[in-house]
Amino acid sequence: MKVCPIQRYGLKEVMDHYASTGQVLGKGTHDLEGYDLEGLGYFGPGDLPRFDADFFHNPEGTAEGFILEELKTKIQSGLVAEGPEGDRVFQEFRAQMEEAVKGGGDVMEAEWYGLEDRE
Repeated sequence: MKVCPIQRYGLKEVMDHYASTGQVLGKGTHDLEGYDLEGLGYFGPGDLPRFDADFFHNPEGTAEGFILEELKTKIQSGLVAEGPEGDRVFQEFRAQMEEAVKGGGDVMEAEWYGLEDRE
């Protein structure tokens, strides 16, 4: 909706401007066509962002496999302590695995919907 001049300026203003100039109000301006992309900065009218290959990474596999690999990495890194703190990691693993099995999702869903962010 950001690029819609009517949403931005109102129907009357847009139509009056078009009737008098033959141009769409705001077209080609930073007001309507400027935007920020997280991690890439600001892009003005006509500016196009460039993406590196990592941006287009699509993970493969199952959500269950992703969750298991995440647990294995935590164990190998020494992030699973003995006692209650370690027990909490395994309880979270179980909850994530149950959610993944019920949802039948793939690894992309696990990444996009934040299963990997739960600690």
